[in-house]
Amino acid sequence: MRLASLRWAQDKILHVNEYMRDKKLPSILREKVRDYFHIQYSEGKIFDESGILAELAPSLRQEILRFNTKELYLKVPVFASSPFSFTAKLASVIRPEVSERTSGNGYSHSHPLLS
Repeated sequence: MRLASLRWAQDKILHVNEYMRDKKLPSILREKVRDYFHIQYSEGKIFDESGILAELAPSLRQEILRFNTKELYLKVPVFASSPFSFTAKLASVIRPEVSERTSGNGYSHSHPLLS
């Protein structure tokens, strides 16, 4: 399965490269797009997370979402002391995102609330 995901990511990047060539995008912009996709699809880790989570029982889905957002709770003190019910609800509505760094040199993968 991992090999199929990696192949899909490579095909996607090839398709994006063809698009950028066809549109004659400047090389700097092309590099930014490639950086974005490299982070987005690093190591072939491509999943339909929402589809996977939708098939789980609600309690198991909440447990996974809370685990996936543990970095947020460790870095933001107010969340560390918040009731479990609050952080569980928060985990269900926030999503990691890939965004351009303020320096303009590449992209980073983070939670919107930590940016």
